Amino acid sequence: MSHPYIGHGNACTTDTAADGRTIVNCMGQNRPALESTSLSDATATLLLSKCKLPAIPTALLQKTPNLTVLDLSSNLITIITADSFNASTNLQALVLDWNNLLTEVHANAFSNLGHLRNLSMETLFSLTVIYESHFAPLVSLRRLTFGNLPNLVTPDVNLFSALRNVIEIEVYFCGTISVALPGQSFGIATLPLVRTLYVFLTRIMGFLLCCALGVFFW
Repeated sequence: MSHPYIGHGNACTTDTAADGRTIVNCMGQNRPALESTSLSDATATLLLSKCKLPAIPTALLQKTPNLTVLDLSSNLITIITADSFNASTNLQALVLDWNNLLTEVHANAFSNLGHLRNLSMETLFSLTVIYESHFAPLVSLRRLTFGNLPNLVTPDVNLFSALRNVIEIEVYFCGTISVALPGQSFGIATLPLVRTLYVFLTRIMGFLLCCALGVFFW
C-alpha cells in the first residue's frame, strides 16, 4: 500500500507495505501527536518532516530499532550529538535537509550508521564545519546529496575520500567554497565506483543564488 505524504489532523498516519513493514507519516504533526503515535519493531519508515523538532527524537528512535528510512527535514534541530542515532543501526536512508538552525554535527554522529545507503544534507544555513571523519563510518553509502551550506568553512580537500562505495554524488557549494575549490576536489576523483556526479551552483552563479536563498529564507 502507498503511504500518504501529509499527516491528517492531530495524528500521524500509518500504512503497511506489501512486505508487512510499517510506514508512519507524522509530517507536520505536533509533539502530543508524536508522543501518542504507535511505533514498534515493525516500523520501517518514519517521516518527521516539518514537526518543529528542536533535537533528534531519540525516544522515538529507541522504539523503532528496525527503522530503515528516516526523514527529519525542515525541522528546528540545532545539534546532532554522538549518540543521536545509537538506536538506528539499521538505517538505510537519512534526510536532514532544511534544518537551518543546525550548527553542529558531532564527529561521531554517524558512527553507528554502517548500513546507511542514502544521505541527504542539503540547505543547512547555520552549519559551519564538516570533516572527512564524519563520513568515514558510512561504509555502505551509495548516494550522497550535500550542498547549499553558505556558512560552511572550506572543508578538508579529501572530504569525501572515505566514501569508497558511493556511486552517485550530488554536491554543490555556496559562498567562498564555490569560488575557491573546483568540483573535482574533496577526494571525489579518488572514488573508484562513482558513476554519476552532479556539481551544481559552482563559482559565481552558485554564490549569487545562495545569497538570494539566504536572504529569502532568513
